[in-house]
Amino acid sequence: MSIPPNLIWALRALCQYAQTQASLYPSFVHVPDELVEDFGEAFDALEEATKNRWPKLFELDSAIMNKSGQLEFWTTVALSKHRFWDDLRVLSRSTLLEMGETTLCPNPSAKIFVSRDG
Repeated sequence: MSIPPNLIWALRALCQYAQTQASLYPSFVHVPDELVEDFGEAFDALEEATKNRWPKLFELDSAIMNKSGQLEFWTTVALSKHRFWDDLRVLSRSTLLEMGETTLCPNPSAKIFVSRDG
């Protein structure tokens, strides 16, 4: 059972320090939102058998969902200073290691972003 590359990318992005995470996206995007959106899209696309193979994926998804809508967790300051983000980094790192994957920093996001300013 292969691990989808977008899931590996999202987990690697999540386990980096805040400054590195910010470098993965264009400067005009809201990095905390993009990080969890990338993970959420990859997680939601997985088949149940794949999700069940790595229970830490559920822990990570649950941790993110538990803070959904609580604005204080989704700021760029929180990304670098809040324990919530440190916990997400630890969870994503341990998930990658459980999968037999490295925690190396991924290449910047390949998604196309459009600035409101044009």
